[in-house]
Amino acid sequence: MNSSTRRGLVTCASTLALTAAFSLAAPQAHADAAPTTADAPSAVAEVIVTAEKRGEKTLDVPMSLTALSGTDLVRSGAFRLEDFAATVPGLQMVGVGGFGSQLVIRGLTTGTLSVNSSVATYIDETPYTANGSVGLSDFITPNIDTFDLQRIEVLRGPQGTLYGANALGGLLKYVTNAPDLTRFAASGEVGISSVDGGGSGHDLHGMVNLPLGDKLALRVVGYTNEAPGFIDDPSRGLKDINSASTSGGRVSMLYKPMDGLSIRLSGAFQRRSFDDIAAETVQPFTLKPTVAPLAKSTLINSPGHVENAIYNLTVDYALSWARLVSSTSYTRYDSFLRSDASSLYSPILNPIFASIFGVNIPYGLALPQPAGNHQVTQEVRLSSLPNQPLEWQLGAYYADQKGRLDQFTYPIDPTTRQILYNFPINTGGFYFRNTYREYAVFANADWHVTPTFDIAAGGRYSHNDQTFHEVGFGLLGGSAVLGRPSSEGVFTFSTDARWHIRPSVMVYARVAEGFVPGGPNALIPTANSTVPIVYQSSTTLNYEAGVKASLDHNRITAEVSVFDIEWRKIQLSAAFNGESAVVNGG
Repeated sequence: MNSSTRRGLVTCASTLALTAAFSLAAPQAHADAAPTTADAPSAVAEVIVTAEKRGEKTLDVPMSLTALSGTDLVRSGAFRLEDFAATVPGLQMVGVGGFGSQLVIRGLTTGTLSVNSSVATYIDETPYTANGSVGLSDFITPNIDTFDLQRIEVLRGPQGTLYGANALGGLLKYVTNAPDLTRFAASGEVGISSVDGGGSGHDLHGMVNLPLGDKLALRVVGYTNEAPGFIDDPSRGLKDINSASTSGGRVSMLYKPMDGLSIRLSGAFQRRSFDDIAAETVQPFTLKPTVAPLAKSTLINSPGHVENAIYNLTVDYALSWARLVSSTSYTRYDSFLRSDASSLYSPILNPIFASIFGVNIPYGLALPQPAGNHQVTQEVRLSSLPNQPLEWQLGAYYADQKGRLDQFTYPIDPTTRQILYNFPINTGGFYFRNTYREYAVFANADWHVTPTFDIAAGGRYSHNDQTFHEVGFGLLGGSAVLGRPSSEGVFTFSTDARWHIRPSVMVYARVAEGFVPGGPNALIPTANSTVPIVYQSSTTLNYEAGVKASLDHNRITAEVSVFDIEWRKIQLSAAFNGESAVVNGG
């Protein structure tokens, strides 16, 4: 049994959860293990991570990272970002209503309206990070359910060389369990929860692993979660309006036709839906509740949903002299949010309505916003065999992304609280579209100078072409049609040195770069305009040194690091004589 806290802006509501789990598996042969005694305790197995796109012990990776095992996540009931983010040093999660969340590592953010996310997210070999102001990059971080995950890796510091765009501050990587060819297995989990002064909820999780012969296996994961609400709206006579539900699943098929060749086809889908993006209404400066504690007041509810879909084909082929990996992915993000924008737009529109109709009715305004981002990526890597004096890696990457965001407005009858879809005046809105296409090549080499000391260096060149298109209509959008392309190339590098003072103690030093891409501003060019037509990429240069150690047969791990980050050409939103644009700061 555990407890957690769900916080409003001022007050909070406590939650209580109870979880039960089961697992079963066919017997599996185990290698003989050395007997243990009280004087010779068994060692805890070290976690193997793929931070450098090859399997390594955490003690051998020359950077600051945290690895959370799937077993520990389930044991602690940490199925969402909200549940484990606070346990990772340097990682913060900034909520953006029901839409999603923005991840921040080591404080590198310009707020919830950032143009590009400063943290890249991967699911196995698939990058799930959008680019550009319409790509919703700052808050489409996938909140993947962690049931039946192998582990989560959080890499602190820029990771531009191996992971490319948006790894300016670091990386969050979900690693799922591959199908097991050797045995049948199944597991499940059931939980119930309640909020003090709010509603109740539950969650269900299940997994089945099916060997289909000795060369093919299937693994299926499904889950559903109902999160209880705790925000009320007395003006509409509603309670617990911020309840939310999440459901989804993963399917993975592994085929090994011969030694050294594996083909894995995976698909994942998740839908998060909510009745109301409800936050406690507070006064601007004192933050005191304006309605009541844990309460709000709006004319209409603000429902919405977020859908994530990820499809991947990974081919891993061990040649006689190297290893070849190909990863082909398609990702899709679709969302819908309807909000009450009365406080923002009604003061502008109601005087216009009054002059046209001859009567002053305080109409509200609804703002529906459908959005989406679809992306195809391809990465190919060729790497040397392990345990060589010189280990190397070569790779190429391609991404093709299309993003959209639509904004519509409709008046709200203040008496009936009905949305007036057939209002005689078109209050207007906007259509936003962008495209992003990237080509990149990268290389990395690690020279084992001695059995205990090695140095590594790598670089990546990325080139992107973008377009941004905006169309306005109606009273608010006018008739403007804006569009502009951009093109840019970025080079990033990394280098490090590591020394194993003892098998269980390693010191390292690292210098690395990361970046987020630049892009076009959608503006009408004029002769005297001071607004930049495009904004440039933003980069970080990180100097880091640290010590890692494992003690007491790996039962205790310790890590100390110091770092200095230089953030250059920070991307910021600015206003120029009423025009909004993205600029590069100092």
